[in-house]
Amino acid sequence: MKKNMRVATFAVILITASIIILAQNRGDQPVITADQVNKSIQDFAKLITPQTAESFGLKSADQLKQLSAGKQFKKFMIGLDDVKNYQSTTDMNSIIKELDVVEVAIVDQAGQIQTAIEFTRNNGRWEASGFGLSPDLRRVKDAQSSIPDSVFKSSRLITIPALRTTFLAAGEGTNTKFYVLENNDRLELRKGAALSPADALQKLKMSANEYNGLPD
Repeated sequence: MKKNMRVATFAVILITASIIILAQNRGDQPVITADQVNKSIQDFAKLITPQTAESFGLKSADQLKQLSAGKQFKKFMIGLDDVKNYQSTTDMNSIIKELDVVEVAIVDQAGQIQTAIEFTRNNGRWEASGFGLSPDLRRVKDAQSSIPDSVFKSSRLITIPALRTTFLAAGEGTNTKFYVLENNDRLELRKGAALSPADALQKLKMSANEYNGLPD
């Protein structure tokens, strides 16, 4: 990955109000303007050398010239305690919090994710804050072929950082589905599977209750 190459760490501010994610915030609406994305791609190119290309997820320093901006993923988070305390009566809207983060996928001509640029909102302005694949976008990249294209294009990112787990969420209201990005035999999660948010959180409760806060 790019532990030493990320321009900024994942430090964001949660929006204080509850976000009605299951009924709003469609994932197919761009947040970052095309001009800002293009400028950030130019800034990205200045950082890439033959020695650093791989750390950004690229095969070579010249590969970025062949890529273009793709899907913008709005990012949401569920906290560890909210997973631990989840019950069937829990209001999902109360535990899914919007982050001031957008991940812009950088794709090849076939639309396959190759790398990404992370934007965070600072004092009301969106700024490029990270170059290369974040852990969340790497999971999306690895699962892209397992996710229907229609879902992929309309999805938003749901991350549970403490459990290093990410879902793509698509649909609205009671039709919302969480799409699994990684196989987990222990939790019976299969890449590409579509779960209701309630079913996804129930499966994650076991991992959440065993979490000790220490790295593997």
